[in-house]
Amino acid sequence: MPSRVVSVLVNSYNYGEFVGAAIDSALQQTWPDVDVVVVDDGSQDGSWDVIRSFGDRITAIRQHNQGQAAAVNTAWQASSGDIVISLDADDRMLPHWAELAVRVLDGQPAATAAQFRMRVVDRDLRPVGTTVPPSYVRLAAGDLHAAVARWEAPSGLGPGGAMAFRRTALNAVFPLPGNVPRFDMYLVRAVALLGPVAASDLVVADYRSHGRNDSNSGTLSLDYLHEAMARQVLVGRHLQALAQAQGLEPPMDPLEAMDPILLSQRITSLRADRRRHPFPQDSRRALLRAGVVAAWRRTDISALRGAVHGVWFLVVAGSPRRLAIPVATWLLFPLSRPWSRRGRG
Repeated sequence: MPSRVVSVLVNSYNYGEFVGAAIDSALQQTWPDVDVVVVDDGSQDGSWDVIRSFGDRITAIRQHNQGQAAAVNTAWQASSGDIVISLDADDRMLPHWAELAVRVLDGQPAATAAQFRMRVVDRDLRPVGTTVPPSYVRLAAGDLHAAVARWEAPSGLGPGGAMAFRRTALNAVFPLPGNVPRFDMYLVRAVALLGPVAASDLVVADYRSHGRNDSNSGTLSLDYLHEAMARQVLVGRHLQALAQAQGLEPPMDPLEAMDPILLSQRITSLRADRRRHPFPQDSRRALLRAGVVAAWRRTDISALRGAVHGVWFLVVAGSPRRLAIPVATWLLFPLSRPWSRRGRG
């Protein structure tokens, strides 16, 4: 079998305390041909000193602060691998990650990408007992174009850090839109629109939960909900543009789709503060009806869990606010659950 080069793209902004471990993990892969590209996006905390200490073992690039998507675009341009893995500076690859990516993608030649799971750890890399996506979520696999176009793969598509991409697929996706705050939501769905996705339940990386990364909260945050909803609407527009450019069926507007996660965020936002809710057309009754149907149709979780999600919509939409808000928080902010805090640093 001819050798495959795996490029690991590390993007970093003010993560000097973590970026060294991320780079080390990329350099310690069991696969022999790994190309590590690290972009510092204008850090002011000494990150660059850590990065350049690795010398010529990596390709190190420093740029003015332009945002995460711009940093990944710069890393992509400097990379050369047949298979590409994107690694956040606060995460860590397990030693077999690159090798597994090669073997899974070589075993499924039509796949544009392969997705796995990440182990959630605290800031000191101690496992907290969960994964991303959670173990009860079925990883989406196969031809996902229709599911992505209808926003029907809510949890079955994991984060970018749990996926390996073929360069041939990424050629149609890069450069990433610079105005998407969380680029991996767009990247994962864009590649899934272009071709089949392979999946394995193996854990390939550590997702570090440390209090500074996205969605790491144990309390209801309307700012986070509003940002997440706006991000999905923006990602939807970019996916529509990509599909049209590739001659494919464009995805639906997320606000018109039956995405159970987005519907959960919308009903929570509406109940928490109607005046600040960003979608004036939303009503409790409409979101309840759509949410129960979307939860019932979910294929990424068991029928029982789908039924529980449907009951959740009933409680959040129909209960007094003093009950609805804690129930809503329990679903959307997992660290609010008492057992989720065990082992966190």
